[in-house]
Amino acid sequence: MHTTLGTALSYGNNMTKFDTEADFDAHCRAQESTIIRYVDKNHSGFQQLDNDTLGQLSPRETKYSYANNFGSRIRFTQDLLNEVERYVAEYKVKDIRFVTLTPAVFATTEGDATEFDVEAIKSWVRDHLPGHDYFGIVEAAYYPAWPDGRVTISWHVHLFAFEMTYRRFLEQKAAINASHHSLVPGVEAAVSESVAISNFTYKVRYMLKYPTYRYRPSQITVKAPPSSERATRIPTGRYYLNKDDLRPGELVRMCRILAHLGLDDLLFAAGSGEAIIAPVVHRATAAIRYDEDRRHF
Repeated sequence: MHTTLGTALSYGNNMTKFDTEADFDAHCRAQESTIIRYVDKNHSGFQQLDNDTLGQLSPRETKYSYANNFGSRIRFTQDLLNEVERYVAEYKVKDIRFVTLTPAVFATTEGDATEFDVEAIKSWVRDHLPGHDYFGIVEAAYYPAWPDGRVTISWHVHLFAFEMTYRRFLEQKAAINASHHSLVPGVEAAVSESVAISNFTYKVRYMLKYPTYRYRPSQITVKAPPSSERATRIPTGRYYLNKDDLRPGELVRMCRILAHLGLDDLLFAAGSGEAIIAPVVHRATAAIRYDEDRRHF
């Protein structure tokens, strides 16, 4: 179990490090195997997938950019990394910031998550962070029993921003945190950190990983003063976030949630970031364009 402590929690904290392409591949294949083994058992009471969603996992579908296809995800991630590294080298980028945005307004029930419109959160980001060069991904975080005992999906965004005008960004970040709260009370909806040029590749892989963790917030308390007659411990307004691996059935639930999305739907950019993702999206959607062209004949 991983634990993150404090008032500015981020889905980017305590990250699994995907230092190499092999690390990322192995992680993806392990999740793929877990899902397939679970579904193949077909036990009564187990989570199941319909044929269309199950088909998205097939190696035969790797040419498409299904968010549920692990072969597609591996290829898509490496393709994006190649473009990012080319951009950083060509433009001699020296400053990169990793930004996480978790506004609670985009948290949904499990049922509503299967039809979530990712364009809504992408548009929100563009409205709240104008004037910057970045690329990012929309991700879904799984809360099994928060805030009301039911499954909640927190749709959020990870961004890599280049050469930001930092004063402007701090103002925008403060405005976001003043007007929006995250799913966990007292936790900032906008957090960021500087990323060393030599160490950012594992975070790009982290950003593109399949949903991996389940999150369970808990209130931090401190011992009450001796004069207190009401309680032995009092809440501080801060939270720690228990973060462990999704269980097999929860991974299957995430498959259902992501079934309406492609990786190209989740990726977005602004400013010069558009030049990074454009060739990646073009290559990822080539099979779809080919199929559409064939239907016209």
